[in-house]
Amino acid sequence: MGKMTSIVGKRVPRVDALDKATGAAKFTADIHLPGLLIGKIKRSPHAHACIVHIDTSRAAQLPGVKALLTWEDVPHTLHAGQPEPRASSLVRDQYILTDKACFQGDGVAAVAAVSEDIAEEALELITVEYDVLPAVFDAEQALQPGAPSIHGTERNLVIPPVIIETGDIGSGFAEADFIFEGRYVTSRHVPAFMEPYVCICRPEPGGKLTVWSSTQAPFMVRGSLSEVLGIPMNLIRVLSEHMGGGFGAKQDLYQLEYLTVLLARRTGRPVKMEYSRAETFIAGRSRHPVVVELKQGAKRDGTLTARRPLYRQFWRLWLARSWHHLDRFADAELFAQVSKRAHRGAVRLHQFPDCRSLPGLRCPAGLFRPGDSDG
Repeated sequence: MGKMTSIVGKRVPRVDALDKATGAAKFTADIHLPGLLIGKIKRSPHAHACIVHIDTSRAAQLPGVKALLTWEDVPHTLHAGQPEPRASSLVRDQYILTDKACFQGDGVAAVAAVSEDIAEEALELITVEYDVLPAVFDAEQALQPGAPSIHGTERNLVIPPVIIETGDIGSGFAEADFIFEGRYVTSRHVPAFMEPYVCICRPEPGGKLTVWSSTQAPFMVRGSLSEVLGIPMNLIRVLSEHMGGGFGAKQDLYQLEYLTVLLARRTGRPVKMEYSRAETFIAGRSRHPVVVELKQGAKRDGTLTARRPLYRQFWRLWLARSWHHLDRFADAELFAQVSKRAHRGAVRLHQFPDCRSLPGLRCPAGLFRPGDSDG
């Protein structure tokens, strides 16, 4: 035990410290390749709308435009932004491009051009006729009788109610000397990392692809690109040497990486797509906004006898809700990591025999520190 170590307990310089301190480190946004095209996404101005007609003809005639994509040009495959096996616990509710916008900022078309200015001009030349539909903007509104149906599911629920019963919640509250009830609301938090979402794809000989992405999970990017686009995984190489912040929100995909790859394959040239700061807020990942209704019973000595929290978590325009009756050792079913951690935080704060947790959740908005920590 007294043996000296060379690493443990010693101050060890970061391997990337010098490059970052001197500015030599190359982030994805810093990479420039010969023949690089710039990709941009046209986004819906409506929170809920069907596309009646989309016309890209004027944009296609603009000098410098090399490729245009709409929902008709891309795989119409529902995905969760993450590959198997992780996707098995998530709801596949996203399209690469859509003919039905489900939030303000949903992507409806994409363009690749020789410059950012030309790409932006091309987006303005794409005309879209929408059939604007009624929308809901929070979880409680989505649950109301008569609320607009967003995805054709009953009461906008993504998953059916699940009941797990343990203990006697009624007895727990009956034994309590005091009952406390409260309602708590959190907002949607967005990690404002320095480097926005950015991806570059370069086609290689033999159908191979080299992808640079500002991601926390290169292997998840490769796996999801393979599954959704139908490209053999051995043809995809994903690089992420340095990342300008992520905080959990760069662990999965939405539209950026898929469209960059599709545009690169369409043109045969490298394509770079980088979100603006505004796009990171309207089309990136965030922490779920939550409404918590909490009822707790306690004895005079501080012992908790029962706890019943109701969580309603909101993700864009999807809503899921499940019901659980837990004791202090029980875990919720893994519908989403966020809901699972909300359960554990609620039922493990104190030692008590009876608890009922009634969580509400949406399909994942995305991780945000502490992420996968199991604290």
